[in-house]
Amino acid sequence: MLGRWQAFAAIIVCLLVADLARADSREQLVTESRQLLRVAVVRPFGIAFVDPNADATGLPKNAQLVSFQSRSTPAAGWVLTRAARLTGEKELDAAARKIARGIAAAQESSGRIPAQAVYSSSLAQKRPPGTFFDRSATLACLGFLLPYLPDHADDELSRRCAMRAAQWLLHEQTPTGAWATQIDQPEKQPLKLIRLDTPEFRDITFALTLAADVLKEPGLRRGASKAAELLTRIRIDPSRTAGGLWRATYYLDGTPCDLFDDRAGVDILATRYTMQALIGQAIARNEAPADDAFRRAVAAVSGLKYEDDLWRRVYLLNGSEVIDMPRGAAPQRETVFNTQRPDPDSIDQQIGTFGLPQTLRLADPAQRPRAGNIEDDLTLSLVGLIDRPFTFPRPTSAAEASAAFEKGQRLWQMLTEPVPDALPDRLSRLSVLVYKCQIEKLMGSASTRPATDR
Repeated sequence: MLGRWQAFAAIIVCLLVADLARADSREQLVTESRQLLRVAVVRPFGIAFVDPNADATGLPKNAQLVSFQSRSTPAAGWVLTRAARLTGEKELDAAARKIARGIAAAQESSGRIPAQAVYSSSLAQKRPPGTFFDRSATLACLGFLLPYLPDHADDELSRRCAMRAAQWLLHEQTPTGAWATQIDQPEKQPLKLIRLDTPEFRDITFALTLAADVLKEPGLRRGASKAAELLTRIRIDPSRTAGGLWRATYYLDGTPCDLFDDRAGVDILATRYTMQALIGQAIARNEAPADDAFRRAVAAVSGLKYEDDLWRRVYLLNGSEVIDMPRGAAPQRETVFNTQRPDPDSIDQQIGTFGLPQTLRLADPAQRPRAGNIEDDLTLSLVGLIDRPFTFPRPTSAAEASAAFEKGQRLWQMLTEPVPDALPDRLSRLSVLVYKCQIEKLMGSASTRPATDR
């Protein structure tokens, strides 16, 4: 009988320790979120964060140039929204609401959200040179507003802002289902092309897919599906060595553009971003053609890797066949680290992983998140805090949460280090802390908590 009581007491102690650990994570999230707000630009019409790389010359006295691009104000709004939901802190919720109001105040009449704005006694829109075709700020702000709105049904201003932004993206879509990117040419007229070697095409499909659900607008869903149909149509095909993969650039009608000699072939970065767009549609909408295209790409791109699981950035083609198939180990080991977002214009990064290994694992349905559990993957991609969506465990039960907690030990170790000064790094750290708190909350009573954290 004594042994039974001792075992019972041990369980109670473990549960208390687990509760304290979860309380510590929540407290750390609240503390670091409040520290984040101390560096914010606060005005009566909204809250935002300064762009440290922007040219602020000529600004009025006491004015600040703030950023609505990825890894800045919208990402901060995402973090604060999730932190408020996890902790119940009204101060954090109020800050998220003010960020949403500031974005709405800066929105252009077209629905586009500018990359920057001037916050002084009033707000002034600012369009930096070269950003006329830039959709990144609109995408980043949707990455915040779409998860913010379900908890703020009374915020009609922010809802209208999100709807107008999503409709602007839809209006920008070409009849073929693409979005034009302007590419400058020396002493020539700029080209308008489809460009797949940046995350923009992927992120627009993510934004429209989620916006269709949150805003209850079927037209947005059709826009995302139309984009996915285009991606399947412009694949390299037929081909024994490259069938089902993608080039970096196409004309707006979907025909390949080979004007740039250094990228006239299979582009691995473009292929990875396109595969992510398709698997997003396959998971969110259960679209079989998108899933089939993804699986075919997995098989084809796996045949192009070296023995040491590295790829070339570009595989040149003769017609539709790869000229020089890889053999043996890679000739150089200039690996692109998975924590970085590769530079699409840095073709001299010839050999790397390019984030492919994690994406390829999604061919196994057991490795995919459930359709109703991908909001964070979509929105974190939009705000720029992850570049490998659907590859982090998204547990839905205490047992899955326990396994995810154990798998995240290296991430949790980062949270013991000093808080970084740079805003993007601080926001990345806060997103990890949100993820940890989400897992710990799901673990519940969690006597299954791994001993490493007790």
